[in-house]
Amino acid sequence: MEFPIGKATRVDYDPETEKRQFVDVAVSDLSMFAEDDTSQDRYVSHQHEAFFEVKWLKKGWRGQRFEQDAKKQIEAIPIDLAKLENHMDLGRCRVAGMVIFDDEGYFAEHGGDIEWPDSIWRLLVGEEALRSRGLLA
Repeated sequence: MEFPIGKATRVDYDPETEKRQFVDVAVSDLSMFAEDDTSQDRYVSHQHEAFFEVKWLKKGWRGQRFEQDAKKQIEAIPIDLAKLENHMDLGRCRVAGMVIFDDEGYFAEHGGDIEWPDSIWRLLVGEEALRSRGLLA
């Protein structure tokens, strides 16, 4: 949903150390959040349940003119992991993860050298994930 991280959504946002950014998916339980005169002040310090970044390595990119897009997606993963780790360190969310849809194994082939923080969930959707669980021959 492209949840913005900036001065309107975070009391701990520091423009000196962070650029304004977006989280692909933010999960928030606001069922007990009553609106009143203090709503904005309470919301900007609210700890969200989860933040997720999502990458989609599409079928048909490999060996085609769009393979550069797949390479850019792989190159962006460490940057997004660092942002997620920062959100976790600042207590902005309880859990954080990256979901990678790997249609034809591009991440499985080119993403193995990426250092993955222990605090960030790695959620891989694709042939490699299915094969590792014995669901593909």
